[in-house]
Amino acid sequence: RHSPELADAARQSLNARGDAGTGWSLAYKLILWARLRDGDRCEKILRTQLAPVTATGIDMKKGGGTYPNLFDAHPPFQIDGNFGYAAGVCEMLVQSHTGEIQLLPALPQAWPTGKATGLMARGNCTVDIEWKDGKVVNYRIASPEPREVKFRVNGQLKTMNSEVLKVQILHEKNKLALTLSASLHAGENLEQQFQNPPDSARPHTWWHWINGNVSKAGITADLEAMKQIG
Repeated sequence: RHSPELADAARQSLNARGDAGTGWSLAYKLILWARLRDGDRCEKILRTQLAPVTATGIDMKKGGGTYPNLFDAHPPFQIDGNFGYAAGVCEMLVQSHTGEIQLLPALPQAWPTGKATGLMARGNCTVDIEWKDGKVVNYRIASPEPREVKFRVNGQLKTMNSEVLKVQILHEKNKLALTLSASLHAGENLEQQFQNPPDSARPHTWWHWINGNVSKAGITADLEAMKQIG
């Protein structure tokens, strides 16, 4: 967006190199096409990365793919492909290297509807996204401390203060106490504490589901936390 000439040069270089490759090579191509915001090209490379490979031995002439145990086939195994595959998918859904958090910068047409939670952006921000028909319909941006965040959603640049979400769990002998606190940029605060009934829970295992809604000035935050301690 900020350097279209350089982006076009990178695009020409990637086209000249082609989409075939193995391991780290496919991972780099995937991430670079995500930075160029070409989701369909990314999806094509993802399919190449997931192509089944059953042969053993060292032979890179036929390209790479994925072994039955989901290890990346360089071949042989190369962890760069597995880590790079995950990083590439994250880059397709969230980018934050330009000073703003971009939601769905490289979404392919093959993923019209979906949901992703726990994605990380610069500034120690955690991003949750839900989309339908290629458009963001729900999102949440949280950080350990409140901070102003610029983000781009459905083509629009917005500014808001991040939500602060903290979950504290205390486990002592036969008692479980959970405190959920959150503060919104609208100034609303929520704090709830729950304790399990000792006689109604399975021994040494408790499930707690907390779903709170806080709204002010048209701003709503859905806060959910679930924790199992055994």
